[in-house]
Amino acid sequence: MSSKKTLSGGWKNLLLFLSLGFLIIWIMEFRRTSLADSYWLLLLLLVCLLWYQLLNLKGRAAGESRQQESRGESGVKTGKPSSKKGK
Repeated sequence: MSSKKTLSGGWKNLLLFLSLGFLIIWIMEFRRTSLADSYWLLLLLLVCLLWYQLLNLKGRAAGESRQQESRGESGVKTGKPSSKKGK
């Protein structure tokens, strides 16, 4: 399990650094040419940022489900009625 967690963290770091690199290259290209000629770099920047967000949300959802399983809160109701104290 821990290797999967570090692999996901590695991917997230790589995507952040790639998006930073694409941003720097896009700024340099935009100054040299026009927006139409450097648009592909902007799209690569957005793809990396959205992929990072996807991995981040998937990891957060998996962490929450692991916490619920460890607490015993599966979210599935058993057929047993809850015992409520009445008057």
